[in-house]
Amino acid sequence: MPLLSKHASIVSPTPSLLETNRIPLPHDRPRIQAAIQAAEEQLKAFTREDLFRAFVDEPPAGGECWTLSRISYLNDFVRKHKALLSPARNLPPELLAEIFRSVVPPRRFHTSSSVALPKEPAHKITYAISQTCKYWRDVALSIPPNYGRPIPPLQYPYPYFHRRLSFMRLFLERSKDLPIHIIISMARWPFLNTLEAEDSLPNFSRLPSFSLLFSQAHRWGTLPTSTCA
Repeated sequence: MPLLSKHASIVSPTPSLLETNRIPLPHDRPRIQAAIQAAEEQLKAFTREDLFRAFVDEPPAGGECWTLSRISYLNDFVRKHKALLSPARNLPPELLAEIFRSVVPPRRFHTSSSVALPKEPAHKITYAISQTCKYWRDVALSIPPNYGRPIPPLQYPYPYFHRRLSFMRLFLERSKDLPIHIIISMARWPFLNTLEAEDSLPNFSRLPSFSLLFSQAHRWGTLPTSTCA
């Protein structure tokens, strides 16, 4: 293969894959490897002084601006396309699902007197995985148990209460008909501290969050509570 000029144009053979975690198709892999090789050959055409200036960010002068821009583009091109062929990116869905299950272990979480969230916020990890890319989302949605351990804890009053309530509904829906695990910390409900008489406690079934949980009472697995102020 002849040495390519550093001026030759080079474009991605698989641009639709660059901003995703999708696995390249078998016929894409040779094209990606060829593109990486072409970019690396172009980088070889630059002098050692050109490469040094690109890495130490010296202020460009005259025609050096194009040179540094080109080197930066080619280095970025190689990095992104090598990532397409990374073994971690090419994990089959069955193995990826096992990894996701291990990230959100099926165990109880402990709360403290200051926060109702678990020490390791399982619901946040589960949601983040499903928002990473379409491939990860499809795999995450195939693991309903991850959405029930635990259900996102609610705090009230809460600045984004309605958004959190929608978040709760989402987890209840994605957990299908499997058991759910709930965390309730009364320490995060300050208005209870102002009620002195037992008969003045509110009807919790009328509160949106509790009403939602009570509607799924047949699915309750664990329900640890904390009343520490």
